[in-house]
Amino acid sequence: NVLPTQQLTFLGGGLDTNTEGKGACSKYIDDEKRIFVKLRCDEMEHTTGRVRVSTLMTLLGLLVFCSGIVEGTKLYLRSGFDLIRGKRARDFVQLSQSFRMDMSYLKRLFTQATPRTMIVKRPLSTVFGSWDASTSWGMGGFLDGKTYSEKWSDFLKKGQPRFYPKPGSPTFHINYLELFAGYWFLLLWGESLRGHTIVCHTDNTATEGMLKNMWGTSTFVPLLKEILVLLVKYDISLSPQRITTKDNLLSDCLSRGAMEEYQDAVQNWSNVSLMDKDLEDWQLIAPEVEDLDQEFGPFDIDACADELGTNAHFGKSWNKKTDCRKQQWGGWNVYCNGPFSELLSILMHAVACKKAHPVGTSALFIVPCWTTEEFYKYAMSLPTVFKVVRRWKKGSHLFTAPVPAPLGG
Repeated sequence: NVLPTQQLTFLGGGLDTNTEGKGACSKYIDDEKRIFVKLRCDEMEHTTGRVRVSTLMTLLGLLVFCSGIVEGTKLYLRSGFDLIRGKRARDFVQLSQSFRMDMSYLKRLFTQATPRTMIVKRPLSTVFGSWDASTSWGMGGFLDGKTYSEKWSDFLKKGQPRFYPKPGSPTFHINYLELFAGYWFLLLWGESLRGHTIVCHTDNTATEGMLKNMWGTSTFVPLLKEILVLLVKYDISLSPQRITTKDNLLSDCLSRGAMEEYQDAVQNWSNVSLMDKDLEDWQLIAPEVEDLDQEFGPFDIDACADELGTNAHFGKSWNKKTDCRKQQWGGWNVYCNGPFSELLSILMHAVACKKAHPVGTSALFIVPCWTTEEFYKYAMSLPTVFKVVRRWKKGSHLFTAPVPAPLGG
């Protein structure tokens, strides 16, 4: 059997639905564009004297286009944007050493065989991971019972790599320390997360933004490059999620060296077992969700997860605080296994969003066949809106914990 193949190319960017005959999808830069970009980078690396800003703007525009195809390359453009900041197109600038080094790296990248990024959906890890940092004591991280707690005075010694934080410098700002704590998290536990998407929790909004966009100011770029290396090495996708300082208590204690407080916090965390949580929300087992995602996905968001996203099946999720009934579903493909006591209002909100944005809005609901319940009657009363796409036999093994018999089993 031969897999169907489609190759699309536009402006030098391509999409291949059967990469190397293995059925995998990838984005790539075609040979003509690759050679052109390589020559432009080589010219800039070896240019002596000053360069007109308009010339740099043209090159950076080309490289921004390429960065949308080859993940991570945008980090090597920061030095160029720093050169032209506040300048007019007709001005001239002297090229910096860091910019030349970045052009050298990109030239080597585009000298290789066709640069491409595999479009891969990595399975979602079910572990809970977080980190935190403080300027006064150190940094700490937590991954399902594994921990690290490092004191800056012991950790930052002479001979450390240049991207490590240094007291008295911009790299000792709290935003940098929080990002570095994330780097240390990946350095220690990247191997155990290999091949997965990890939902990582941070209470620092700057860190969340930099990891989502893989972009920052020149101070942060060297550290972001090191993080990128670890993500590529271990084949990891990051899904950073904002968490409040109060909810980030485990890593917060570790970052302050407050071990007695940590022991109390981890005991409380351990006492909330998966079974206890599931008696309230009955999450589908992973194989069933993966099968649904394969047939009806890809899903953009899990509409009803816990506040930390630990039981979410997808990288993005809403929870009790963010409340899916207060969100706009327009243009999204939503997966919803909602609490049955609130399912009627969720279904009604989804219908309203569909009416407001009829194109591109869809959802898959897990609805128990309880024919006397109002949510079931509502869904069945709108056959042009809701369609039953799958039924499971009574007694099927679907949930990570059994549904109590009084609720229908």
